[in-house]
Amino acid sequence: MSGVNAGPAPSKQVFLYEIPQLAAGSKIRFLGCVTSYGVENATLTLAHYYPKTLPKAAEVAVNVELVLESITKDELQVGCWLNVIGYVQRPPRKRKRQQKGSETIDNGGTTVQAVMLWNAGALNVGNYERVVEASKATLASYKKMVEGKTD
Repeated sequence: MSGVNAGPAPSKQVFLYEIPQLAAGSKIRFLGCVTSYGVENATLTLAHYYPKTLPKAAEVAVNVELVLESITKDELQVGCWLNVIGYVQRPPRKRKRQQKGSETIDNGGTTVQAVMLWNAGALNVGNYERVVEASKATLASYKKMVEGKTD
């Protein structure tokens, strides 16, 4: 049967700094470092200082209510690198956040609703950044090639 959905929509791999530019409802996969956890609202704040040309680290609030039963205390610790799959959300009002001793880029109120989250473990962040950039370049090249074909 053509046109039948065989399962959930795939996620798009993005860098954390790209999240505010994505459409609400986009299903994404990204990596970030825990900078704080708000128990009262089950929200992790994740950051990633990439690309290095940014004046400050990009950060995003990640609502973990849907994964609370599977999350471990280690995954809530500041400094833990996490892989996240979730959906981009735009709250009705702009969220403001200030943290002592930390400079971050305002994400415009964009949040992510996590549907899956896991510890990245021992990670070479530089290698991760290079691999994701190469993957994005390959995908862009492929899309260009496909769009350039004529029937």
